[in-house]
Formats: sequence, structure tokens, C-alpha cells
Amino acid sequence: MRDYRLDILGISEMRWTGQGRLVIDGTTVLYSGKQDHHTHGVGLILFSCAAQALVGWRPVNERIITARLYTRHAKVTIVQVYAPTKVASEEKKDIFYTQLQGVLEEIPSYDIKLFIGDFNAKLDSDRRGLHTTVAPHGSKIHKVTWVSPDGNTRNELDYICTSTRWSSSLVDVRSHRGADVGSDHYLVEGKIRLKLKKVQTVRAKRAYAVDKLKNDVISKRYCEEFSKKLEVLQHPSSIEEQWGWFSRAISETAVAVLGRRRGYNKERWISDRTWNLIDERKMAKIRREQKRGLRRWRMEDEEYRPLDKEVKKSCRNNRRRWLAEKAREAQEAAEKNKMKTLYRIMRELTSSRSSSGVPIRSKDGRALLSDEEQEASDLRLRDVDEDSQHHQHVGCLPLTMPQNHLEDLMVHITNEEVMRRTGVALLSDMVSDRRRRLAGHTPTAKRTTSECGNGLGARGRQEEEREAKEDVKTYV
Repeated sequence: MRDYRLDILGISEMRWTGQGRLVIDGTTVLYSGKQDHHTHGVGLILFSCAAQALVGWRPVNERIITARLYTRHAKVTIVQVYAPTKVASEEKKDIFYTQLQGVLEEIPSYDIKLFIGDFNAKLDSDRRGLHTTVAPHGSKIHKVTWVSPDGNTRNELDYICTSTRWSSSLVDVRSHRGADVGSDHYLVEGKIRLKLKKVQTVRAKRAYAVDKLKNDVISKRYCEEFSKKLEVLQHPSSIEEQWGWFSRAISETAVAVLGRRRGYNKERWISDRTWNLIDERKMAKIRREQKRGLRRWRMEDEEYRPLDKEVKKSCRNNRRRWLAEKAREAQEAAEKNKMKTLYRIMRELTSSRSSSGVPIRSKDGRALLSDEEQEASDLRLRDVDEDSQHHQHVGCLPLTMPQNHLEDLMVHITNEEVMRRTGVALLSDMVSDRRRRLAGHTPTAKRTTSECGNGLGARGRQEEEREAKEDVKTYV
């Protein structure tokens, strides 16, 4: 998204299970898929100001998802679809298009409508009479959106559609062959003249590449650079001033020696070698798409496919190695009775995509997309005496807990030995479960500083230990 400066990205065949909203490093991911299988699925990724302009969204099913955003002139409703293929049964096709028509009718008439995604629909080469719907302009390579695995067939299956009233706002639509995510579809980009209402926020910086401290040469250089900064210490007058100087010294040294970690926080387990392979695969795909003629395309494809397999294999190995390392750290923490470290690692490994972001629904199952509808629903729930019935109806826990259950819960909470053994058992289960998906969390400034402080040497560790003791006192 950063390479092509995209604000909104629609994904067809996302293959995520369930429905929910996920925020990763300031980017909002809305997804809707099947509950039990990693097939089909659609999603929307909102970046920067688009996430701030989000009014509401609705996961219809595993093939349709909608989102509504604020603009300066009118609201825009985006419908991301993944249509059935030609080989699908007529019944499935009828159900899909009936649901799609129902979604279209529910959109307010004054909204700007955008239908995007993989429609699996091929238009005939003779487009006479369709100039007002599908323009004949542009290069042929900018119209192809899908290529078969053998490279023989190239079709136009993905589209960006808008209502006739706002068609003049859609100024350009084309495909990009250089965007590489290991898919047989090309990225389809559309530029639309709209001004989203957004709130300027400070984007979080990427974490430091603290894994480089495992290298003895880099660790030694890090200590030397930090020692130089310690030599010019001016004995500050207050604790706050001392901590501010110490934190800045660590950050400046980390930027100069370690640099920022590549990729998002959830991709922290990917090694530098794998990132280099990803870059090589991307360049191989660009060379392949620039070749004219099927024979030359296949020659370049023979170079691209081994790189693609190597990238996937290297990613799997990196993930297994990272999980094994985390399991070892958790086992050591459990043996030393370091419960805080143990539970931090457990939360890091077991945290999966939560469905807490699913829009609020009324008692009849209708999604409440706007803030006004949600507030009105809250007021009605406060005024009526059927609150407990409504909570039980939507599957929530009862408002009261039996006394015997509460006593059992207190016993388990106060029994540290049971907690420790349970933690180890849960850790064993989650490591063996390969189907769990990992979701990273942005590290806080203090934790990042602590990680960088591991390579400071004796004097730096003394300063860090003193700060850690203060944190423990505050926590207790």
C-alpha cells in the first residue's frame, strides 16, 4: 500500500476465518469469511486517513463486505465482492447475486457507491455500445487483471464500478503487474477525486532491530557507541531529567547502530535472508511481466517460481524457529517462577484475530452502522427491564455469578502453583497447534528501551536495573 500510495485496498479470496476488525500498526483490516474453512473470504484494508473516516462496516458473508466512509461532500459506500466462478452451480450464483442486489438496495441513494473486487466476469472484446460503462481506452497490459498459472490465458476479471452520477470522479483505472503478493491476479488501482474527512494522528515508528544484538560484532559496536555518550553525562539535577537523557542516549545509539526493523510488528519473525529473497522474487516478477511474447514470459517464469517456493519455505522455517525460541523462553520463565514473563509470552503467542470489532447488532440481527443507531440502541437497553434477556439472547454471560463458582474462581486465582502448571500446559498446546495465527502488538517505548539496554554493558545494565526496580515497586 505504501509503494502505490493506496488509501483503501480491497482483497478477494482472503481466506481468513470469521468476521472482525483488526488494527495493525495504524492500519485497519476489516474481514469477513467462513467460520470453519480457510476458503473464499473478503476484506478491506484502510490506511491513514481512510481509517479515520470510517463510519461503519458490515460483514455480509464470505463473499461480500461493505464499509461506509465520510467525505467532505457525501458519504461513500464501498462494496468488496468475490463472485463465484463459472464452474460454480447456478444455485450458488443466484444466491450471490440476489444478496448483492439486496446490499445495493440498502445503500442510501445519496451515497457514492463503489463496487470493487473479483467479479469473475469476462467481457467480450467487442464493446460497442458499452463506452459509457467500460471505456475502451488505455494500453492492453493495463487492462489484464488475471493470468493463468501456465501464462497462456490472460483475462480482465477484476473491476472497479461506480454509479453514473459520480463516474466523472473516477479519473483512472489500471492494473499494476509489479505488485507482488504471490497471487495470479494483478493489483487494480483506481483514482477517485474525493476528500476524506480525517484526523491527523502521529504514526508509530517501527521498532528497533534488537535481534542484531545477538551478533557479537554489532553488540560490541553498540556498547562502544553508548559508552561514548556516557562519558559526556552531565549529572542531571532530577530523576526525570536523568531518565530523559538516558532514554535519548539509548534511542540515538539504537538508530545509529541497529536501525529500524523491517516489516510490521507481526512480521518480526521474518529473517533478513527471507526479506532478501522477497526482494529477489519481486524483481523476478517485474522482469517476467516486462517480457513480450509467451516464450520469453515462460523463461522468466522458470526463474520466478523457484524463488516463490524458496520464499514460502524460508518463511515457514523462520516461523518454526521463532515459535521454538519463544517456547524455550516461556519454559525457562515457568521454571524460575517468573509469572509476568510467562504470561506475556503466552499472550504474544495465543493472541489471535478477535471478533470484537464486529458491528453492533440489534435484537433482530440488523447491523447498526452509524453512531446514532448504536446510541439509540444503548438508550433503549437502559430504559427497558429486559436487559438480562437481551444479553442472554445475544449469547453474553449472565449478569450474576453463583457464589460457589465465585469461590472456586478465587481459589484458582490465589493458587500460584496451579497458575504456573496451567500456563505450561497451555503453552504446550498452543505450540503444537499450527493453525493458530499470530497477531503482533506494537512494543511500548519502555519495553523497546529495555531490549536495547540488553547490549549496553555493565554500566548500562546498572542504570537499567535501577529503573526496573522502580517499576517493580510501582507495580507492587
